[in-house]
Amino acid sequence: MIFVVAKDDTFSKDIPEVWYQVRKKVGDIRHTLPQDIESLTFNDEFSDVYGTMYALTGDGFDDAALKKQAELIRSELLKVKDVAKVEFFGEQKQRIFIEISNAKLATLGINSTTLINILQAQNAVVKSGSYDSSAEHIRVQCQGAMTSWRI
Repeated sequence: MIFVVAKDDTFSKDIPEVWYQVRKKVGDIRHTLPQDIESLTFNDEFSDVYGTMYALTGDGFDDAALKKQAELIRSELLKVKDVAKVEFFGEQKQRIFIEISNAKLATLGINSTTLINILQAQNAVVKSGSYDSSAEHIRVQCQGAMTSWRI
């Protein structure tokens, strides 16, 4: 994520030019960014103002518990007068680790390659496409969700 901060003395009439320059410069360094980036998007809604940034940590709490607490805090903050938006940055994605007992797989008549292929097919997230117009490029992405386990 790249943050761009305009100088405090930048006039609002100059902001579109600032964003034009940012787009050009990021385009110039695109080759230095990670190869798996599918597209670059810019949030140039410069009317958004961040008054405060908080970091939520908690010794002994896992990421899921911290995320749940952050969502509760966000719902309370949105009740405060003049708070229009509360966003999360840097949250940790949930991961699942699977430990496979080869003996158990053998009793089920399944090898590890077959099990991996079944799991990957259950939760495949693939590029869904894009919409192009003269003014913009919109990437369409579907989120995969494991809804059941079938082996």
